[in-house]
Amino acid sequence: MALISCSECGREMSDAATACPHCGMPLIPTSPPKLPEPQQDVMSAIAIYFPMILGQVGACLVALGTFLPFVQVPLAGSLNYFNNAQGDGLIILACAALAAVGFTFKRFKIALLPAFIAGALLAFDVGLTLSRIQNIKEELRSALADNPYADLATGLAETMQLSIGPFVIGIGLILVFVAAFRGKQAK
Repeated sequence: MALISCSECGREMSDAATACPHCGMPLIPTSPPKLPEPQQDVMSAIAIYFPMILGQVGACLVALGTFLPFVQVPLAGSLNYFNNAQGDGLIILACAALAAVGFTFKRFKIALLPAFIAGALLAFDVGLTLSRIQNIKEELRSALADNPYADLATGLAETMQLSIGPFVIGIGLILVFVAAFRGKQAK
């Protein structure tokens, strides 16, 4: 214990006293009040909001991927998932919107169901598209076996391929799954 001077009367008193024993002036603590660690607040905010933000980004990538080229065909251009005349793009877009709503309200289980539906539909459509491309190539080779321009036609058919759309949707779905599972763990 140390002796300190009273700020009111100037007499000495113990630093453990709550008030001056001579004049009654309350002793003001010299140490500032302890504030919460800002780093801990930032880390807890990141733990709470990271899955939500990651899921929103993933849902946006899924939605964006429906408008990007799905298949590129030589001389004909490209076809995107939204305009394939089968409605699959609309289903994928609706799944992305439902997942985004689920992440907005921290309902991670709700966000998983549309992501699984979109993933299954994407896998089915990619498999079906690759199968159709392979069938077209084989039919073209057999139909043009005697044709002198067969090499030109098969060369063009070989350039038919999947484009960037399915890959962007796939990356978005991976982000949605990661965010949903991280969000469930954080709760």
